[in-house]
Amino acid sequence: QTALLNRFSVPLCDEIICTSGSGRSAQACLDWLLEADFLIVALDDRREWYRYHQLLHDFLRARAEVLLGADQVTDLHRRAAAWFARQELIEEALQQALAAHDFEQSAALMQQALCSVLNREDAATLRHWLALLPEDFRRRRSGLLLIEAWALHFAYRLSETVQVLLQVETPLAAQAETMAAEEVRLQRGQVLALRAHIALYTDQSARGMTYAQEGLALLPASWTFVRGVCVFFWGLCGQAAGHGDVVGSRLWSQYEIVPVKNDAYALRLLGSLCFIEFQDGLFEQVRQNGALLLEQAKRGAAIVIEGWAHYLLGLVHYEWNELAAAAEHLQWIVDRRYSLHSFVAREGLLSMVRLQLVYHELEAAKQTLGILRQFDVDNLGFETPNTLAAWALFHHQCGDKVSAERWAEAFTLPVANQPLYSAHDPHVARARLLLARGAKFDVEAAQAQLAALYAVAEQTCISRAKVAVLALQALTLDAMQQNGAAQVVLQEAVELAQPRGFVRTFVDLGPRMRERLHGLSLQSNAPVFIHRLLDAFPAAVDAGAQTSSTHPAVDLDTPLTARELDVLYLMRQRMSAKEIAKQLGIATMTVNRHAANLYRKLGVNTRWDAVYRAEEVGILPPH
Repeated sequence: QTALLNRFSVPLCDEIICTSGSGRSAQACLDWLLEADFLIVALDDRREWYRYHQLLHDFLRARAEVLLGADQVTDLHRRAAAWFARQELIEEALQQALAAHDFEQSAALMQQALCSVLNREDAATLRHWLALLPEDFRRRRSGLLLIEAWALHFAYRLSETVQVLLQVETPLAAQAETMAAEEVRLQRGQVLALRAHIALYTDQSARGMTYAQEGLALLPASWTFVRGVCVFFWGLCGQAAGHGDVVGSRLWSQYEIVPVKNDAYALRLLGSLCFIEFQDGLFEQVRQNGALLLEQAKRGAAIVIEGWAHYLLGLVHYEWNELAAAAEHLQWIVDRRYSLHSFVAREGLLSMVRLQLVYHELEAAKQTLGILRQFDVDNLGFETPNTLAAWALFHHQCGDKVSAERWAEAFTLPVANQPLYSAHDPHVARARLLLARGAKFDVEAAQAQLAALYAVAEQTCISRAKVAVLALQALTLDAMQQNGAAQVVLQEAVELAQPRGFVRTFVDLGPRMRERLHGLSLQSNAPVFIHRLLDAFPAAVDAGAQTSSTHPAVDLDTPLTARELDVLYLMRQRMSAKEIAKQLGIATMTVNRHAANLYRKLGVNTRWDAVYRAEEVGILPPH
């Protein structure tokens, strides 16, 4: 009988074999086995838990199936499940209940353990639970449907979450009269938390705030994760509804007074504040509060929130053109992508690709895109529009304009009326590619798409997206030869960007943006901020300083360093950045930083142009 257990203790043995009044003693039997040293293993120093040697365990289980019969074996598993549940050893209780094919008991145990599983953000356990139960059984129970909804929430599969929530209503209403009042409150609180998330993306921000507040009122303090979901989306819905300053202030006030600063609820108070600040382009506040979020997430061993902190800090450093610092945060996300929220993992990978393209590391960018493709397929079964857009931009930078333009022509999804949280929106990518092709029809199509994006960004109060769209609109108007309008729109973008410290949003738009900003800088009232932006662009070609070749003059007011010369020499040996890093004993991102400095000083954009230019001016001997 005891061989039906993976581990056992004296109280558990007494429970399942009913030794009371039989004259048998589990303790006496255990003492005899220990004295005889008979294939038994102690599992703890206090000698409370034991297991049989695997050979004996397998032999006894086989005997049990023959001698006891299916009904008695099932009854033993049920009794063991009940004992484990009373000790709050839920996972073992669940194993025993499933061994007894008792799905009702299994479902009750899952709902009993759900709070602790959610509080530790253990999405893998939720997926494992769901795989253990027949689908038709799950569909008839609101508690199990909610477990499925949370698993989808962790995977950021919003449309499927909506469908599951619709299925929850019928069984919840049917079971409400037979369920304990507390369980009804808990399930309704969970439904409201998930509805707040959905409301944010369905143009129902005000209703989302109401859902979140009602959910908080139903959920006890011990449900820190679900309460955290409520406050997180209360904040985001508040910003989208135009109350960003108010909700931000309240989130910080609540964070200041919570007694535990690093549980799931407190971390989402602070995380919501950071996310709101980032979308408003308040980068210095994000740097400060994001560092605090990172520290508290580490203390609370909350890797999902740690991922959010690295994501926000990485994008802030990138926007400020602090590329080495951005790379450190983004690499942390890339390395742990399967442990993080899917949105953070995907955006982190996309941001790493963008950073590698800035460094002109095309092979590294291709590898990261391959990782991103696999991540999408593993999580969703298909590549997202954001990923496909990143591939198109990659092809364009590699000179494969046909592939890039083919994607731009095929991408026809309308601009959704929901907050533009992704820093890699596919509609923006399409507008850039159409603008690069430059035909009158393409430019007009880009302008129409950007107008739709700006309307959404303004409606949902996402200042970060407004700056990005305005900057690109200025170039679109420039391409339409509407110079006055282009200057007005660019002025608006600069005025919105100046107090927030935007840099890469402008620099990433290339030489034509530099020319437009230069024209703006010539105005008598031009802010110093424009000159800081111009300084961040790679060295421009000065047509009056051309050599007899077609290359620009070399800017060696700051000579190449010894390490930059090492990198340049190894570039000529056709070594990749990773191979150069190994040869020199430095990090790959350090090699990329040296390469970027080389390109700037030599006035080029690719490694082979750098090599040819260095040979031309005598920095390297002819090859």
